[in-house]
Amino acid sequence: MPSNSSLSQVLIEWDRHVDRDMPWTKTKDPYAIWLSEIILQQTRVETGRKYYLKLIELYPNVRSLAEADDDELMGAWKGLGYYNRARNLKFAAQTIMAEFGGHFPTAYDDILSLKGIGPYTAAAIASFAYGLPYPVVDGNVFRVLSRYFGMSEPIDSGHARTIYGAMAAQIMDPIQAGEHNQAMMNFGALICKPRAPLCDTCPLQGGCAAFRNDQVLDLPIKIKKIKISIRHFYYLIVIRDDQVFLQKRTGQDVWRGLYEPILVEAKAGTSKQELSIQFSKRLGLLINPADLSSSIQLKQQLSHQLIHAHFYRLGTTVDLVDDSGGWKRLDELDAVGMPRVVDGYFKDLLTTGQQSLLF
Repeated sequence: MPSNSSLSQVLIEWDRHVDRDMPWTKTKDPYAIWLSEIILQQTRVETGRKYYLKLIELYPNVRSLAEADDDELMGAWKGLGYYNRARNLKFAAQTIMAEFGGHFPTAYDDILSLKGIGPYTAAAIASFAYGLPYPVVDGNVFRVLSRYFGMSEPIDSGHARTIYGAMAAQIMDPIQAGEHNQAMMNFGALICKPRAPLCDTCPLQGGCAAFRNDQVLDLPIKIKKIKISIRHFYYLIVIRDDQVFLQKRTGQDVWRGLYEPILVEAKAGTSKQELSIQFSKRLGLLINPADLSSSIQLKQQLSHQLIHAHFYRLGTTVDLVDDSGGWKRLDELDAVGMPRVVDGYFKDLLTTGQQSLLF
């Protein structure tokens, strides 16, 4: 059974034999590490790699990100979801330009002060880029610590980060902070997995309290249940020749800054007659219910919301003028930042070539 002092070395040695070749693990550049960490929040590694390579090419440094065009950035981010991450990236890059002379900060507290960066991301950048002894505590690390030490404190409690963070700091090798943090995260992702942990080949099996007490699948503990709200979005698709009319979402609701068709939010089962009234008010023109033809319905699950998207096509040609939107070419929609459910609708429309069937 490894002691706390040698546990870190066991993990680091194990990690040296792991073939997880990711482009962001080969650099000490804090900007590149920061970009990768933000992308990987709520994103699978395989997906994150593609977006990282695209975004690092588009915005290779802090200045280019700070000066990024908003629509271009949202278009490049399309498909990753949680678009506040992209907005926060740009805002933080502008802060670095204004307050740190364009140089990524080197002190943990300064890194933590940047918009969109929490303790986990700050610790990752500080340790991976500068070798500073700050433990990274993500979901993988929570799981490893809870199982190995038999920790029953719920990982979503108010004290969890303090308790688990203290334990993570206790076992960390401060001389190899970056290597230790990377090993802990890789170990949780590849060996100490949530539902199918590889206990039979685990190098920590001998000292693992959860394995010893047959609690592997019982730990870690969570107490909170996420309440999901259900919303119904009714979209009006207006196509003129090879263009579609889209509007940019504003305010503090979901998908801020993204483009979507004309929207009315209403209860489930809203009739075509009622929708025609709502769309008429929205556009300032009279829409006949007979001119609305229903199309497919799609869903998008967000962290706390389930969006039901209902698509309707306006059967007559109208000339829309609205300060919040404009006409976008159908063959250029791939570069337009849109919610995934809307993007999926248009991809279906364009790839099948069956527009008449969809409407």
